Amino acid sequence: MKLSRKTIQVLREIINEKSQYRSGPVLVNFFNELGFHDVYAQGFPSRWAYTEDRLNQLNGTATLDQCIRNVFAPVNYIDNPALLDELLELFNKHLQYDDWNVYIEGKNVLFRKVNFDLNQSFKLDVQAKNTAEDFLKVKISNLNISKLPIESCLHPIIETRMKEIDKCIENQVPLGCIFLCGSVLEGLLSAIAMKSPAEFNSAKASPKERDSFKVKSFDKWTLENYIAVAYELGYIKEDVKRFSHTVQNFRNYIHPYQQISQNFTPTIDTALLCAQVVKMAINQITERGN
Repeated sequence: MKLSRKTIQVLREIINEKSQYRSGPVLVNFFNELGFHDVYAQGFPSRWAYTEDRLNQLNGTATLDQCIRNVFAPVNYIDNPALLDELLELFNKHLQYDDWNVYIEGKNVLFRKVNFDLNQSFKLDVQAKNTAEDFLKVKISNLNISKLPIESCLHPIIETRMKEIDKCIENQVPLGCIFLCGSVLEGLLSAIAMKSPAEFNSAKASPKERDSFKVKSFDKWTLENYIAVAYELGYIKEDVKRFSHTVQNFRNYIHPYQQISQNFTPTIDTALLCAQVVKMAINQITERGN
């Protein structure tokens, strides 16, 4: 991958400051893991000059790809997944000018070729950036489940599961709530995709096979894939996408060892956030169809 000068500068800022503050010795360790043999000592250059020089040396090599993978590895953002989203958005805004895009699939950081779109790149997001507290304050009176653009036989199932989500919250069962939220959201979006396959398969965010770059069959899509495409197509808005991280990982939490490895301890606050994501997704989807 060959990056432009501006993209190198953005990556340098993400490494030095934005992902975490890396001091001189920490930066040396970071790049030594990529094959350098530097020593932090008197006369060491400024942090920005050192990082930019090392990135320029890596530019156009496979090691640069590994550097980017290390920077955006999801394991480094367990306590702040929203930061990962924010940094990916910032980096991809510039990276697409170099005809590339970085995306997360499960625990993996992957790359795909894209076509640069100037109008889309600088299109302002009309959705205000809000906090989780603001997001939870949005009042949802009724869910228009019957208007969801899915097979009618699925409507009563979705309705039953939404009632069970409320019961989990009432009875302080956060993990059960998260599982239900994940299953409802994935089932809903996959059902919509199956009714509009051409629309979902032609989306830029649709997941591609690593070798052939063909769009994966729906049974290979993750909830993260469905959310990214649903957002691109306007089924859900930025707020739902932004706060959907815990819901996206619900399958991982089913396995106790995976839960331990991710140091995840569900709380009722987490459950409330997941439930709000699903409820707002339902209403945004139905509003789109009206």
